[in-house]
Amino acid sequence: MDTFKIIRMKYLLSSIIFFCITKSTSGQISYQISGTLRNLAKTYIYLNHDISKNKIDSVFSENGDFMFNKSSKYPDLLYISVAGKSGRIPIFVSAGKIHIEASADSLGRAIVSGSSNHDFFKLVNRADLMGSFTSQEVTDYRKAVSSKDTVLQQSITKKVNERTTVAKKIMDSLLNRNPSSHVWSHHLASIRSFPNNPDHMKRLWEMYKRLARTVRKDDNGKLFVSNYKKAISSIRK
Repeated sequence: MDTFKIIRMKYLLSSIIFFCITKSTSGQISYQISGTLRNLAKTYIYLNHDISKNKIDSVFSENGDFMFNKSSKYPDLLYISVAGKSGRIPIFVSAGKIHIEASADSLGRAIVSGSSNHDFFKLVNRADLMGSFTSQEVTDYRKAVSSKDTVLQQSITKKVNERTTVAKKIMDSLLNRNPSSHVWSHHLASIRSFPNNPDHMKRLWEMYKRLARTVRKDDNGKLFVSNYKKAISSIRK
């Protein structure tokens, strides 16, 4: 369990971020996203919405420098992509100036600064991924199933279940500290495949109900409710 102690410590140290997070309110927010993409010249840089995939804006860059000045109804996850390059840079926007530093050849390793919402988004994402099978565990589990190695199957499942328990506690702590963050509605709306598990479905709905009203009523919150009801209807059939 030493691994879990280390994980808890990391999140404990990260908790200082919560005191810096600006509570989301209704109404328009304005933000500026600027930065430099190294190893890039004379091409288009795009700003897109994460869930809808709609293009918000684009700019032609001569030397990798770029700037977007935009506004939206509420904070949301956007991403930057580059013509002719693979990968993208996720940015959960906050009001104000957001700065990005990255290489055009490794967009996924970008450094995003100036957005407290983005910092919170990373914490939620890490906690969520903690309860999932790693790619190596998936490979090992498939081999165990193929070889009918039930001992290994049980061992892998136990490790994942232990991490899931820790992940749930961290997610609950994050939600208690900041139920008014629009990161949560995006998190719920991003669920592509709902589990055929009544307990898990119940937990998702309870998470939704704990959110601030402004978060439940944003576009992502409404999308989650629509997807959730369709999933429930499908399960009952």
